[in-house]
Amino acid sequence: MSPNMQDARDLEGLKRRLAHVTNLPTLPSVALQIVELARDPDVGLADVAEVIALDPALSGKVLRLANSPLYSRQRRIDNVRQALVLFGLDGALTVALSFSVARLVEDEPQESGLDYAHFWRRSLATAAAAPLVAARVGYRRKEDFFLAGLIQDLGMLALDLAEPGLYAEIGADQYDHARLQAREVECLGAHHGDATVWLLERWNFPEAIVAMVGASHAPTESLRAQESPAARILHVAASLADAWWHPDRERAIDAFAGQAEDLLEMPHEEILGLVTDFSPEILNLSEIMEVDLGDPRLLASVADEARELLMLRNLYSLQHTQEMEERAQRLEIQASTDPLTGAGNRGYFDEILEAEFESARKHGWPLALLLLDLDHFKRINDTYGHQAGDRVLKEAVRRIRGCLRRSDTLARYGGEEFAIVLPGTRAEGALTVARRILRALRSRPIDLGQGRQQPVTLSIGLVSMEGAEAGFEHPGDLLRAADRALYEAKGQGRDRVVVFADWESVP
Repeated sequence: MSPNMQDARDLEGLKRRLAHVTNLPTLPSVALQIVELARDPDVGLADVAEVIALDPALSGKVLRLANSPLYSRQRRIDNVRQALVLFGLDGALTVALSFSVARLVEDEPQESGLDYAHFWRRSLATAAAAPLVAARVGYRRKEDFFLAGLIQDLGMLALDLAEPGLYAEIGADQYDHARLQAREVECLGAHHGDATVWLLERWNFPEAIVAMVGASHAPTESLRAQESPAARILHVAASLADAWWHPDRERAIDAFAGQAEDLLEMPHEEILGLVTDFSPEILNLSEIMEVDLGDPRLLASVADEARELLMLRNLYSLQHTQEMEERAQRLEIQASTDPLTGAGNRGYFDEILEAEFESARKHGWPLALLLLDLDHFKRINDTYGHQAGDRVLKEAVRRIRGCLRRSDTLARYGGEEFAIVLPGTRAEGALTVARRILRALRSRPIDLGQGRQQPVTLSIGLVSMEGAEAGFEHPGDLLRAADRALYEAKGQGRDRVVVFADWESVP
């Protein structure tokens, strides 16, 4: 049986078990009426106001939310009708449904392994966080996320009644949501997200809310693949709520920040702003819901700790990124550099010559190329050994480099042969550079060590192109011309530069 078929069978089995539980949570009468209103295409704000008015406690919560910082209004809302106008029809239905559904967790069963206090705190925290996350990524309909955050884990209540002892067996893992979900699957073959979807479908909740809640429990890979960001927003909000109550806050904060970056591409500044906004928002919501979440100073200290952890995380990330960039740069330099002399290697030279050649042809810019060969270098190796020859190569490169601009490219072409690419340089300028190099090598002998000195000279072949009409079709044409000029320089007696095409020796 395929994993998908097994998952489907496990889910259907869970649904059958839940259907036979007689004491499952049921929606309050007001909530049922609101759900029915939501399914009526002809419903108006007056209809919603009439239903809300049946429940004074619900009316009070709606008014308090309308006047909360979440809606940032300067003018105070004095009655339910004004509040409903503020929310809009769909928002009013969603807000009223949120507060009505919240009553499902007011009474804890006498015998339960589920930590209802923790469940309720986390639900409130997710409801507070979800609209903030949605706003940070530019997603509207805050009320949808408020409701979804509040109800996304209601399936845990159903599982607690359908599978007595389940959460007692799971124990401390219920405080780590990822572990909780894994343990539920291990015990039941399905998790509370599946049970939540089943409950919401049974209550005829709006399809968009059901889909968002169900998808938010999916693995990270599945969340990344979803076109709509709604489920990703809800997932990240739940991760932020987890961090506030998690025993290992540092790990939980790191997980939240990683998911915000991964699933929502949220930059560090936005994540910090989200944490800053979250603490007062959850306190405000706890006042509206009349729920004691503990000492407000303690919650504020959690926010301070979270910000500090995020700053340290970002600092580490920046340092790590910088180290990786520096390492990549070092590897790139190593891959393009001749290890003995520090000049560019043959592959690097070929790449630069091709790029500069194409650029010169495209824009009509001049380009010059020098090929250099150390005269009688084999004699130095044979007489004094390869170590002495290496000293000559390194010192020659040092002197040559001192004659070049930063924009010029010096590379070891092979053995004792070097190449220099001179972008934007005409023949006269390249000839000046070549003469400067010849003088630099002639100026004084090279120290071979052990008190030995060796005069060293160079032969140079020079070729230049000025515009597309120069007659060179490919970089290889330019290279062959420079090689012919170098051959001529050696044939004329060495220690000189020869310019391609005129064959006149220039000492």
